[in-house]
Amino acid sequence: MPTSADVGRRAKRARPSRRPPSAAARAAARGAARAAALGALLIAAAPALAAPAATAWADGGHGGHGAVSGGGWLTAVIRVVALLATAAVAVAALLRPRTGPPSRRLTAAVSVAAAVGAVGCLVAVDRVVLALAPAAVALAAPRLLPHPRRSVAAGTVLAGALAAIVASGSLTAAAPGPDRAVPGVPLLRDVALGGARPSILVTPQRQGWNLVHAGDAPVSVGTSPDRLSATERLPGAPGTWRTVWLPSGRSTLYVGAGGRTASIAVDTGRRGSASPRLRTDGPECASAALGALVAGTRGADVPCPADRLDAADADALRATVAFIAGRNVRSIHLVGDGSPRSAAAEAVVRQACAKAGVTVAAKAAADRPVVVAAGWSGADATLRDLARGALRGQGAYLAPWLLTAPLLAVPAGQMLPLRFSPRDPEPLRYAAELRSRFPDETPSAAGFRAWRGAADTGPARLYSASLVNLMPPAVLARHPHSGTSWLPGGTITVATGPLR
Repeated sequence: MPTSADVGRRAKRARPSRRPPSAAARAAARGAARAAALGALLIAAAPALAAPAATAWADGGHGGHGAVSGGGWLTAVIRVVALLATAAVAVAALLRPRTGPPSRRLTAAVSVAAAVGAVGCLVAVDRVVLALAPAAVALAAPRLLPHPRRSVAAGTVLAGALAAIVASGSLTAAAPGPDRAVPGVPLLRDVALGGARPSILVTPQRQGWNLVHAGDAPVSVGTSPDRLSATERLPGAPGTWRTVWLPSGRSTLYVGAGGRTASIAVDTGRRGSASPRLRTDGPECASAALGALVAGTRGADVPCPADRLDAADADALRATVAFIAGRNVRSIHLVGDGSPRSAAAEAVVRQACAKAGVTVAAKAAADRPVVVAAGWSGADATLRDLARGALRGQGAYLAPWLLTAPLLAVPAGQMLPLRFSPRDPEPLRYAAELRSRFPDETPSAAGFRAWRGAADTGPARLYSASLVNLMPPAVLARHPHSGTSWLPGGTITVATGPLR
């Protein structure tokens, strides 16, 4: 029979121990708490991380590791799913000290998520190191689940890799590479259509109507591969053109020719809508943007030349009126088009005429020179009327911004004031670089000024244009814009000394 001492000893042994936990136990508890906190934070942040990552990757990583191209919704879904699957594996690995030994169902689920995340990273991430690291660790994570410390280490590596991917994608979106669409900036691309690689210019690449510019050979363009419209000639402009409506943000422009179709990722950003005068002043604005792009600067930094009258051009118009008056001409006929630059130019010409005693007549006449202060489109119509005799006039004096081959090729006896010679080394270098980047394009005053980055400050002289075609017609048709000439098949020569 037990004594009282035995009962006391048994009660003492039955009491729970109140000894403090060991250092190893405390460290394990802290590690589990940190893992749980990090896992909860990753779960909460995963949707937020997916959005910028999908945005940053929408260009497809041209020239990089990623195999998915284009900016369509399917591509974005693949990338977001890959990111979330990898995040799920990281969470499961980080929470391992908290959840205990993994069940077969959990291991299977983590294995599936790891496979999806690994394949998605290899396909979607356009940097090899950032793609391989999370893919390898994600595939190893299911086997590491039975080992708490190894599992937490794998989860930490995955979390760090995800953070690096998102940070890298964000930086890429902020400072796109040469093959990525800069939001709201004119876009120049070469597209592969069978054996041809036509150059395509999209300007101004903003929400609303945009001009798509191609070379002399028409292509079909549109925002749906099933509804494409052919580019066509515009008055006074080189190449072919088409207006296309682009939505806000990222979208895809399709280009078709010869039964083949290619796509271009575009991004209009969140800036204001495009100008409504695309078919009149748009080609000249596009030529200025193209000159800036060829020079390696952003076309958005170049204002449209038709928006204001440059001081140097105003002085050249005054000097032209003074030259006309010096030839004992008592009246002129003035042509404008209502644009801000044209309206200002007309005012300058009228003031110069009043000062020189020259009348600005409302009607043209055989003894009256025609002064053209319109844009490319209006000038083209006026010059063609002069060439076929529908508009009578004693030659045509063009504004300086009308220096472009399609206008000078019309036989209307035109002259224009320039502060540089198209035969000088710098204009010839611009023409060569322009044609190397956009083979069918002809130089223009707007493009040269944007390419140069500043207006020419030399004295203005009058130049005349003439067509002197020494090549057979068949050869000229096959090579219409060869060389560095500003007027293919013709020449632009100085006709006067410095104007005063």
